[in-house]
Amino acid sequence: MGVSRFLGRPSAEMSDSTSPDGRRRYRNPPIEEAVCEFRFRPGRASDAWLHEIVVPSTDSPAPAPPVPEVVEGQASEWRRLEARLRRAFREEPFEEGAAHPAEEILSRALEADTGNLVLESLRDYCLDAPPPSFAVETLFCLGRLESPGTSEWRTGLVRGALRRQDLGVRDAALQAVERWGDRAVVPVLRSHRESEKWLREYLEEVVRHLDE
Repeated sequence: MGVSRFLGRPSAEMSDSTSPDGRRRYRNPPIEEAVCEFRFRPGRASDAWLHEIVVPSTDSPAPAPPVPEVVEGQASEWRRLEARLRRAFREEPFEEGAAHPAEEILSRALEADTGNLVLESLRDYCLDAPPPSFAVETLFCLGRLESPGTSEWRTGLVRGALRRQDLGVRDAALQAVERWGDRAVVPVLRSHRESEKWLREYLEEVVRHLDE
């Protein structure tokens, strides 16, 4: 956690008086010394993402809420996982009926995931990481795994993927649902309004298969 101190510009207008809470006051308000806290949490793109900015109240100061602990090396591990996946996708083409090296990478990462950190990263890869082809390939490999994560996590992942503009991402999400056979995702499929005719027909086929 960093604490940054912002000071009013020194000038002849500055007063030496201080307020009851110990802050320096100036003759031309509202310029006065201000203190704020920058709180960070680990993220995939960098070792720390800005989590929130807290400006203490001047009326009734209260203790700051606890900040989630930052685990050393956590963000680096996320980046290494992404790099391994991208390298596997780049070096090894997908073949029908053959396992892809990325599947083993994902399986090992999920087995070692003790705080759902890998699941959060995978969701990011499938929904937000560029380019869309990386999301498609990640979803395709996840679909080959036996029910990764929880049913709630898979439902949220599919819901997010179906909202993406890229057609390949939506198609890969439906293929994953079909392989998982997770009926909890059916309400998400029924509520989705697919604009592409062939993909809409495939979605309806998946729903019928899960309803059997």
